[in-house]
Amino acid sequence: MSTKAAKTTRTTIREWRMASTRNNQRLEDLARFVNPIVRGWMNYYGRFYRSKCVQVLRHLNEALAAWARRKYRRFRRRERASLYWLGRIARRDRTLFAHWQEGVVPEAGS
Repeated sequence: MSTKAAKTTRTTIREWRMASTRNNQRLEDLARFVNPIVRGWMNYYGRFYRSKCVQVLRHLNEALAAWARRKYRRFRRRERASLYWLGRIARRDRTLFAHWQEGVVPEAGS
């Protein structure tokens, strides 16, 4: 994955505007929306330069954490807590998101 492709992919994730416009949806709805696109990225870009693709998918985890901060009041100003919450969900249900199945999971704190 080139630097230009990584930048374009991050821009696409930002254009989804998950935190501001999709905060009325459930996590499963987001997974249904995101998974086909992410699978395509992983198949295309992850074939040769996987480490760069993993960096971009970590950005997707951060976008999901921002969605959680916007949706749930208890995470409003708690960035690390929202990432840990996502990590606990990833431990419980690894098959929810396509990039979680490939091992790109957020940190799971205690």
